[in-house]
Amino acid sequence: LVSVERIVDGNLLDNPETAAGVIPELYIDQIRVIKEGAWPVGLFTEYAADNEAMGFYANAIKDPAVGVTSFLNTYPLQTGHVS
Repeated sequence: LVSVERIVDGNLLDNPETAAGVIPELYIDQIRVIKEGAWPVGLFTEYAADNEAMGFYANAIKDPAVGVTSFLNTYPLQTGHVS
């Protein structure tokens, strides 16, 4: 399964800047478009990292009793985090 920000026309192999990100078709069973799917990390030229959410996550996972559940309760995994 491959998640992508968007599907574009053309051949990404034609451009040296995008060719390195191409995954051969034989390794792909499904593609899903997930807008802002890299969040909270960010995606170069698309949107910046959400440093507040990344900091919250880094602190939350230090405590196994709080962990990922605390992060998901504060930042539900859905699109729309990036303004």
